Amino acid sequence: MRRFAMMLPLALCAFTQSRADYREGYYDLLDGKVCSELKTAAKTCVSGHQRLVYADLPNHWVDTDVYPDTYKNYRDEDCLRWWDMYSDEVYLIFPGQAGKTAFSICKMQREHAVPKSWWKAGDDVEYTPAYTDLWNLYPSDGPANQAKSNYPLGVTRTATFDNGVSKVGVPVEGIGGGAGNVFEPSDEYKGDFARAFFYMATVYDHLPWVSSGTSGRYNMYESNAWPTLKDWAVEMLLDWSRRDPVSDKEIARNDAVETQQGNRNPFVDFPELAEFVWGKRMSQTFYVSEQETLIPTDPDDSAVDSVIGDGDGDSWIGIVDGGFSIVHVSGVSDLLVYDMSGRMVMHETRAAYGECFMLPRGIYVVVCRGGMTPVKIVVR
Repeated sequence: MRRFAMMLPLALCAFTQSRADYREGYYDLLDGKVCSELKTAAKTCVSGHQRLVYADLPNHWVDTDVYPDTYKNYRDEDCLRWWDMYSDEVYLIFPGQAGKTAFSICKMQREHAVPKSWWKAGDDVEYTPAYTDLWNLYPSDGPANQAKSNYPLGVTRTATFDNGVSKVGVPVEGIGGGAGNVFEPSDEYKGDFARAFFYMATVYDHLPWVSSGTSGRYNMYESNAWPTLKDWAVEMLLDWSRRDPVSDKEIARNDAVETQQGNRNPFVDFPELAEFVWGKRMSQTFYVSEQETLIPTDPDDSAVDSVIGDGDGDSWIGIVDGGFSIVHVSGVSDLLVYDMSGRMVMHETRAAYGECFMLPRGIYVVVCRGGMTPVKIVVR
């Protein structure tokens, strides 16, 4: 049986992040956490929020999802314009109109980025705050929303719907988890959607994510504390987040959503947070004070730097029959092994050079807290 490990290298390009406007102490629980523990801490920080009324969402979107500049209507009046991430149609809010009124006149639709059918329990989708969470709901053009359906996110190979902003169609190989169609947003919004999906995977990891039938085939989530997102989804969303970094739109929306429902999206406040939870920084300890000056992850750095089989390759671990060994000459401290449900299956405070560790068949993430690159091991 061939066993291999995939190396996850760190980013190399330079960048300085501007501080997000979160209140003092809001994210204190994140300090000192690593990987799945960090995800759990983030959930604790942001889960508490006001549950909104579904019918009233357009009244909240007037503050969270309109363009900053006004737009002239046919009467030459200055109007607000809905910020629709699903189309480039011009939908206006006339002077004096309430959000719900304008929304209805425009025939727009309330769109769940993460489809509500993915968490359906019996016939109920409204049992959870996710149903009206502004971090998962956006104003949408009707035809685009209908075309999106409950398909997973993805990259289309052949589009059956394309309005210049949204595409729906057959996915490229390796994307979609077996779904026949995927929804592909515009490049300028792919990072926005990725960070919304990261939020949902963090705050609502406890939901009974559907695993069977059509919704199960489309679902990008699994019911576990970590990673919650399926492997193919993690890789794609991390790539989207790297290539479409946090925008001024998202920063402003973060503040506005906090005003409307009382919580923030930590993946907007900390653009590298997803890398600490699922990506190339999984072995690193997170500290809020260090986030402003972090080097961002290079989108052109492959998530798989090298593949190691039968112990060959340059790594701090080597592959042995039934497990792995430590090949770093100085050994490592705080060795942790996680299975793909996020459960820690091994913890060694000190592992010496040449020491071997056996594992059952499965997929694992091996990390240590000394700054070594995390390694994903597939034992077949």
